[in-house]
Amino acid sequence: MEQYSIKMYPTSILKWLHNPALRGHTFYKLKTGETEKHYGTHEALITEQQYEELSKLTSFLHKKDPAKFKTHFLAGLFRCGICGAGMSKTGADSKESNNSLRFQCIKYKKFGKSVCDNSKQISASIVKRITIGELVKFAESILDAVNTSTIANQTETSEELLSLKHQLATLQTLPKNDLINSTIAETEYQIKIHEQQKNLREYKTEEDIYILEALNQADFFEELSDSELRAICLRFIESVKYNGGKELVFVFHSRLLLP
Repeated sequence: MEQYSIKMYPTSILKWLHNPALRGHTFYKLKTGETEKHYGTHEALITEQQYEELSKLTSFLHKKDPAKFKTHFLAGLFRCGICGAGMSKTGADSKESNNSLRFQCIKYKKFGKSVCDNSKQISASIVKRITIGELVKFAESILDAVNTSTIANQTETSEELLSLKHQLATLQTLPKNDLINSTIAETEYQIKIHEQQKNLREYKTEEDIYILEALNQADFFEELSDSELRAICLRFIESVKYNGGKELVFVFHSRLLLP
């Protein structure tokens, strides 16, 4: 925007990021109100993985001026273990990232014990230290699983894809007519979609492993900003819960944990 002097509201940028054309797809809005979807119609400018990450990173944007508001590194992930509500920044310095920042159940903060018994607060610096430690342990466990070959081989062709290829081979031996030709074209399209999804899964897993290897570097987190840490948390952590004690309960995405 600075380089080309483009003027655009944040909401317009978000709408543009969600345009399927960026991912190589063409969608048409029909008069009935339904959407006709055509996938892989042209070269994509961003991958499905990049779109997924952009969607996560922008889903918790605050309506206030972002220059005056800093989203914390566990936004959207950190929840009260008692009532399930979000853990909110609290204290006089709740808009700043410093040692005085603390988290508290937003329901207790607003309504008290009538809705939640979790009155405890926890320091943001402690949460950050524990989160980094859990990320490092997670990275170590996944990399150990990779080295001992306990994670499924991502390059194996799925049974469904094999079935489609067998079906295509059978169809190609039959006498041609409009119905057979149409079925062959549809089967080839389904195979293309499955292969694209398979390649995306392989690419994402390879990139995940690359990031997890970086997490094991001693100085990796030293210069990491809260927004950069948040991007990593969104990628690997499903949820973090605080029950009011001294521990946090982490749940990581299971995609890399499949046997």
